[in-house]
Amino acid sequence: MMRAEDTALIDAVRHRRLADVMRLLAAGADVNEPTGDGRFATFLIMASFEGHTSVVTVLLKARAAVD
Repeated sequence: MMRAEDTALIDAVRHRRLADVMRLLAAGADVNEPTGDGRFATFLIMASFEGHTSVVTVLLKARAAVD
């Protein structure tokens, strides 16, 4: 379920919807946009913490910052 404050990319990363993550990034979503969810600073940290390895791979290929 998408929370009101979530962007589409946050929701897709959180719920491991790989096809949606790929579509949103291809459409220009900012891979390094702060999540603003209070727990995770970036999408990469969120996906890593949740164990979403396929999403992590896509985010890294999209040049997500690792630092």
